Amino acid sequence: MELTILVDNTCDVFGLKGEHGFSVYLEDENHMKGLFDAGSSDVFLENASKLGIDLGELDYVVLSHGHDEHVGGIEHLIALYENNDVKPELILHPWALAQREYNPENIGARIPQEKLQKAFKLKKTKEPFWINDKLVVLGEIERKFSFEGGFKVGKILVDGKETDDYVADDTAIVYNSAKGLVVITGCAHSGLCNIVEYAKKVCNNNEVCAVVGGFFLANNQQEQLNSIVEYFKKMPDCSLYLCHCTDAFSRFFLRSNLEKVKEIGVGYGLDFPS
Repeated sequence: MELTILVDNTCDVFGLKGEHGFSVYLEDENHMKGLFDAGSSDVFLENASKLGIDLGELDYVVLSHGHDEHVGGIEHLIALYENNDVKPELILHPWALAQREYNPENIGARIPQEKLQKAFKLKKTKEPFWINDKLVVLGEIERKFSFEGGFKVGKILVDGKETDDYVADDTAIVYNSAKGLVVITGCAHSGLCNIVEYAKKVCNNNEVCAVVGGFFLANNQQEQLNSIVEYFKKMPDCSLYLCHCTDAFSRFFLRSNLEKVKEIGVGYGLDFPS
């Protein structure tokens, strides 16, 4: 499986652009092509083009959750597929398109479902969904550990009722490689360790070789950081690739206390054996 970061807060590759958001292109050994999140604008399309990646040939699109810096770019992808006979599957939690507010900005998806249905085959699920025999979208994450996954982010409107938003729709995608599980997160609102633990359960595999993506670590969450370090010390062969939604202090702390930690950004590629 080859992964390429198309959108991230960090970009140090000349000619490419960064933005507050996240998007990853995936291509497996069978040339099945996918997109995980789409950033907040058309930057992911621009970066993909400059990297020689054709996003007009996708087999699937996965949304990690319904915040605008992960789903906003989807409207720019619609034009590539709305008139096509063959449409990618769009895999998302049932709440990923819900209205959301935070202080008091609209931070949710702004795309009507009817418009999405013109370009994609919608697959809404809270349960794990296997794209193929090695690649799974986890669905709604079990929140096992009390030190993470309990932070609310504004309000969400579900079934006509507004409630505190703990981002229950937060999910991840997992590839079962020859060296262990590769876990790709969007923001990890459900908790980094919760996601990895659930990935192990869903895939029936305790070997994890890499976690890539946003870790939702900011504002000196020391207790949570300590617990994350202790968790990953038990998996010394697991590499952490830090992206979106991980602040400078958290990056420094993780690098200082774990051996296999690397900061990556737009244009960075990773290759995992099948």
